[in-house]
Amino acid sequence: MNRLIQNIRKIDFFSVTYSPAISDGFNYNHSSVLGGMISIFIAILSLMYGIYYIYIWWTYQLLPKVTSDLNQFSENDNFGQLMNYINVKPAYQQGWSPINPFKRDEIILQPLIIDLDDIEFKWKPLLSNQQINDVLTINLEMNYTKQYYIIFTLCKEDYLIDQQKCASEEAKNLYLQQYGNSLYVEIQFTTINPSTFEPQIFERTYPINIHSQAEMCSSIILHYQMNHYLIDRAFLFSTGQEEHNFISNSLNYPQYSLKDYCDKQFLPNTYGAFFVLFQQQYYTVQIAYPPISEVFAAIGSIISILFSVKFIITILNLQQLRQDVLDDIMTQYYPEIKQFQIIKNWFGKITQVKFKGLPVDISSYFQFQKQIHFQMACKLNYKNLLYEMSRFQFILLSMKRRTEIERVHNIGIKVPIQLSESGDSYTITQGQVNQLKTINLRNNNQSEYKYDILTINDALILSYDYKNFEQSILSSTKRSANENNQIEQDFFDINQIEPQYNQNEEV
Repeated sequence: MNRLIQNIRKIDFFSVTYSPAISDGFNYNHSSVLGGMISIFIAILSLMYGIYYIYIWWTYQLLPKVTSDLNQFSENDNFGQLMNYINVKPAYQQGWSPINPFKRDEIILQPLIIDLDDIEFKWKPLLSNQQINDVLTINLEMNYTKQYYIIFTLCKEDYLIDQQKCASEEAKNLYLQQYGNSLYVEIQFTTINPSTFEPQIFERTYPINIHSQAEMCSSIILHYQMNHYLIDRAFLFSTGQEEHNFISNSLNYPQYSLKDYCDKQFLPNTYGAFFVLFQQQYYTVQIAYPPISEVFAAIGSIISILFSVKFIITILNLQQLRQDVLDDIMTQYYPEIKQFQIIKNWFGKITQVKFKGLPVDISSYFQFQKQIHFQMACKLNYKNLLYEMSRFQFILLSMKRRTEIERVHNIGIKVPIQLSESGDSYTITQGQVNQLKTINLRNNNQSEYKYDILTINDALILSYDYKNFEQSILSSTKRSANENNQIEQDFFDINQIEPQYNQNEEV
């Protein structure tokens, strides 16, 4: 369990670091179980959200950016031929007509088209298109600069092509006698689906009534709207745009004219007419799918929001860091505190205190801790540390002469190095015992002195971690029993380091 808690602490993204103002590389990192658990939760949630967001981006489920601009047609525009699909379905009062008026060898009604800009100004048949299930499908290639008339009239021999035949008068009368004859003209318009980037089609239906004694005819003006689509599906950087041009909508102006007017304006026995022209403006629709950079930016923004909890956890960790440092300082002045068994919950709050197996009144412990923490708080002040060191310097000056203190600058721990038996190399030994032997050889083979010879562990003698080396130091203290019987020699003389010029060579 303790190992699990330690691993959770290591995951804490919100751990705070204490770095002394003047130090090289020393820092203390404080993390908590609560911070570790929240870090794990945020990491899992962020990973799941990142995978989910990339998945919906990869499957084109993100909403693209769509902008639309209205532009005026100019002479330099070249959008090519535009496809216009028209389906014509014959019907009567009881449903779809049992008589097909567009049958190739028995034509009753004949659709014709004329280009008003054509020099010949001649009607052209539209029955050369495909018929499926009595439905006439007309595929027109139109130019946005043109204007067209499409009419539906009784069959005339002058406009037949490809072995087509007009129906007999009997067949025409039989059809016209049906009650409620009409033509449902379905005009298809095409747009681009912004989600799939695929064309999508919708239809608008315009009815034309067919009757032998009709007094009115349908005349519908269609203002087609062209959309110029620019599609950008860049992965990271835009490398080009797909261009598509479609007839995407129309403005409709239905009118009803006298039958006699239609017969004179177009052709005799005309029952319906469409005046088709394009609007003088077109729309440029730009559809840009978000690149991967925007996906990562979106993921990062959500993760940043999740990490906003960092400020709360960091404040808690900073408070806990200060608490732990004060506890460590308190144990330096009150070593018995280490014998206390302090039990904390996952949030770092003390729940129980024991001393030598017996419980301690927790309120009294808190009161004592608060008092000591208040006293120890100044120890975290670097200015106070300098002040205490200056007082210690004055105490030394009161105990030792200035000349003796000045000699401190000339002493140090000697490197445990000795000349090999062959005399052609040196060897640096390890361990305190070997170091003492080497130093003794370097000091006229005298094994003991009244003053201590500085050794490896003496560098830590005043350090907080000195007790960790206590076992290795015990062996060196055995020699102190015979100190008074040895040759007296000054401490500074024994540990003096001879000044040398820098003789380091680079090979």
